[in-house]
Amino acid sequence: MWPAAGLGASGLRLSASFRLSGSRLSVRGTVRRQASTGAVRRWRLLLEQRVGNGKRWVTRASGRIERRGTFALTWTVPASTATFAVRAVLVSGRRTLASSAVQHLVITPPPVQTVPSAARPCGGEVLPPKPGGGTWTCTFDDEFDASTGDATALNPSWWVPQVTATSGYTTGPFGSEACYVNSPNNISVSGGALHLTVRKEASASLCGTFVTPYTAGMVSTYMRFTQAYGRFEVRALLPQTTATGLQETLWLWPANDTLYGSWPGSGEVDFSEFYSEYSSLDIPYIHYNYSPSTVNAATNTNTVTAYSCQISLSQYNDYAVVWTPGNFTITINGNTCLIDNYIPDDGLTSPEPFNQPFFVALTQALGINTNAFNPSSTPLPATTSIEYVRVWK
Repeated sequence: MWPAAGLGASGLRLSASFRLSGSRLSVRGTVRRQASTGAVRRWRLLLEQRVGNGKRWVTRASGRIERRGTFALTWTVPASTATFAVRAVLVSGRRTLASSAVQHLVITPPPVQTVPSAARPCGGEVLPPKPGGGTWTCTFDDEFDASTGDATALNPSWWVPQVTATSGYTTGPFGSEACYVNSPNNISVSGGALHLTVRKEASASLCGTFVTPYTAGMVSTYMRFTQAYGRFEVRALLPQTTATGLQETLWLWPANDTLYGSWPGSGEVDFSEFYSEYSSLDIPYIHYNYSPSTVNAATNTNTVTAYSCQISLSQYNDYAVVWTPGNFTITINGNTCLIDNYIPDDGLTSPEPFNQPFFVALTQALGINTNAFNPSSTPLPATTSIEYVRVWK
């Protein structure tokens, strides 16, 4: 964390600290006044990046001053960025009131993913030939036991726990949000499986910008492992309840989530999504921009979701997606669940927007909307257990 401070007009002092975690930049600070300086409510904080020849600044994030003069901003730096210069600026309309010192930051490349040497890579699973011919090559394999790592701990070179206090990510209805934490009560490895748990704590606590008694577990291969195209497979045991309020998602998220604009412009692949109100179903969903007029079930064109994929809560189920340029095929326990020959909208051409690397994310969540978490009826703690994650190319 690098502190930076600047003194502006009218006795204003802007203090800011910059923290770079992977490609996510977090900025926190305070604004202090030595005297009355006008309508604070009209002031805004900007996070600016220096671009071009060094004379032009571009706004990357903005926010307002909170109570006691504090502020917080975040920005996900594009994957192609290696070094960059940023500053925090306090403005009123187009007038600059104060700014921090310029910070020069460097993104450290993530460690190179290597598949562990084993007699049987990717669990020894024998796959049929690739679409169009050829054989699959194992690129990532975590069996959550001694064959691919520590049998009692998450491998930190492959997985990153989600932490709401620094990322802002949460699930659940307003007032009952889940706080994702890096705790053995929520993320653990034992018995040959990864366990992700949502639970109610003895008391509520501050989680970034909100207070909640609920904590949850989520991990991803963000900045650890990404891949474009291939076969992604996860075997999971879901919370065994028919009560509303729980959600599980096994998904793929783009390395650069703003490459084609705001969500869902750059795509999202929820190849397994479970809502406890529909306890016998898996409801996958492939997110991207498309025209409803192009949907054609007969040719599987822009068929982004399915409501007929059966699962069993009493056993582990196997979820897989084969991703090729222009196509996703999702299977559950070896049975085809969804085929989508995608044709994007907004001026994109297939295989856009799914033509960049995505990372794997595994989430135990609290539900919303018709499957909303209910403190009085949703059973907690609830756990999703992952037996393995395997990826081929």
